[in-house]
Amino acid sequence: PDGKLVTFLAHCEDGKDRLWIRPVDSDKATPLTGTEDASNPFWSPDSHSVAFYSEADKKLKKVDISGGSALAVCAAKNGSASGAWLPDGTIIFFDDGLLMRVPSTGGEPKPVLGRDVPATKMAQLWPRALPDGRHILFLAVGPESAKEGIYAADLESRQTRMVLPVRSLFEYSSAGYILFNRQQAIMAQRFDARKLT
Repeated sequence: PDGKLVTFLAHCEDGKDRLWIRPVDSDKATPLTGTEDASNPFWSPDSHSVAFYSEADKKLKKVDISGGSALAVCAAKNGSASGAWLPDGTIIFFDDGLLMRVPSTGGEPKPVLGRDVPATKMAQLWPRALPDGRHILFLAVGPESAKEGIYAADLESRQTRMVLPVRSLFEYSSAGYILFNRQQAIMAQRFDARKLT
């Protein structure tokens, strides 16, 4: 988030994948201890920690980039999609078809939206935090292709609204865009994070 470091997965000589960090102004990368079999990393808002899904342990974990062991945040059955770490310390992640929330200090995960919200009767994945810390974007996919797309959600009221009818992984840019893939091209769609339009 501070624009100084990149984290990535690399296949190591011992046959395991590990998370590495690298300053953007250097070609020297450093492995992060305890991140063997990691997948889908995402940063804390202060750029001091990285959260990831541990394939071996079936847990959501976090590691401080200054050193130390990786710590378990909570159990997770299926961490096949990335997460979002909000400024208030809440982590939102995909597990078993739903978006779940858990404190970054650890605890029992709880559904963000549940399945009773009309737009979310589909799988909810790929959460991305919006600047106010109260709203997120996420991808909904399922059997009703007309309802698939990128949705905005209010974390307090649990109200959702489709903002882009595309089935694509995406990123939110603080410059005011949603970046997504269409026919093998990266597209940038203007997005007002305050009006959610």
